[in-house]
Amino acid sequence: MDFDTLDLRNAEDEEYWLHLRHGETKLYADMDKQEGPCRVRVASPASNGVEPVMKSVQRSIGRQAALSDQLANAVNREQRRTAETRLDQAEEQTQKAVQTFLNTVILDWENIEKGGKKLTFSKEALADMTEPKAPLSRLVMTIVEDMGKLHDPFTEPDGGS
Repeated sequence: MDFDTLDLRNAEDEEYWLHLRHGETKLYADMDKQEGPCRVRVASPASNGVEPVMKSVQRSIGRQAALSDQLANAVNREQRRTAETRLDQAEEQTQKAVQTFLNTVILDWENIEKGGKKLTFSKEALADMTEPKAPLSRLVMTIVEDMGKLHDPFTEPDGGS
């Protein structure tokens, strides 16, 4: 690769379509025929406001892991109660960070259904789909991973899906 030709200055202007997946299984509106890819359009990781919310999720997850370790190593009941309380608070903070992240980076979607009916993209529908335990919140790590691959100049994209 010729690094003189690598220009990431306009990376923030890019938006990407990500094909939602569960593990390695790509999701479709019709899974049997594999038609109608379920996709979300996301802002570039270099876009305004994306980096801070991404870091917030990373910090929250790290804090939660550290508190889980504290709980596992607690030697008495008082230490366990304190660690459990802090861990509960950290889990709530992580959920809020994930919601904020998804509501910041997701700009549109296609072939998303709810209750068997097509769900038109709107900020209200997005907020509903990013509530804790909602589908997009459960797929957040996949979305983050795929966003990172699309923005990495050393990774070959698979056709924007």
